[in-house]
Amino acid sequence: MNSLSEYFKKGIDFSKIYAKDYFIALIKPIIFCAIGTLFVILTMQNPSFAILALLVSIPCICYGFWRGYIITYSLNYAALGYYKNFEKKEFIEYSKLVNTKELASYLLYCAIISLLAFLPSLIYALSKINLISLILNPSSIMSNAVDIISVLIFIFVNSIILIPFLNFFNQALFFKNRNESFFELFLNCYKIQNLTGIIICIIFSVLGGVISGLNPIIYLILALLLNLLSFSVNTFYYEDRCRKKI
Repeated sequence: MNSLSEYFKKGIDFSKIYAKDYFIALIKPIIFCAIGTLFVILTMQNPSFAILALLVSIPCICYGFWRGYIITYSLNYAALGYYKNFEKKEFIEYSKLVNTKELASYLLYCAIISLLAFLPSLIYALSKINLISLILNPSSIMSNAVDIISVLIFIFVNSIILIPFLNFFNQALFFKNRNESFFELFLNCYKIQNLTGIIICIIFSVLGGVISGLNPIIYLILALLLNLLSFSVNTFYYEDRCRKKI
């Protein structure tokens, strides 16, 4: 299977099958995040809750996001099993296959890579725009319009360069060979590219950008649905490219 339409058709079919199981598995992480967020809101309303919020919010939110990420990463296992017609397992069983220690180390590495990659944009922005002046005097945005536009263009170009990595970094780890380094996984996100891969990156980048501007509730629902589609399509594509030795 190497047709863009086939990847998305199979991804949609996969999403229909696993949506219910995926959402059920995420209930507990979402509850923990909601509890943590509630205490943050209480602190904003009454500072006397600050210590309680510190003790409750940070652990709850961190646990919720981390557990949610592990469950989402498990979509790789489910998608590969579906792609190869393996017997379907209970979705929660897939999360037990995740090497959480390696995943945590890899995500830290990815965060550092992303920070370094966007560093030129940050340096350029600081050299062109006086943020303190804009905050103190928002009306000055018009007089700085040319500089602001040039910064946005610089960030846009910077983002385009990073898109293949941001789209495929989860699959790069999932298909990792035992002797590959994290840096090699970063390079693999670019090595696998052909026209189909580029189009997949563009589609998911645009979809992610569009839903990020929606209200939080709609964003959460659509983001979870997008996870089902993006992880499955990316996994199908990455598997095909790996079988062709990239």
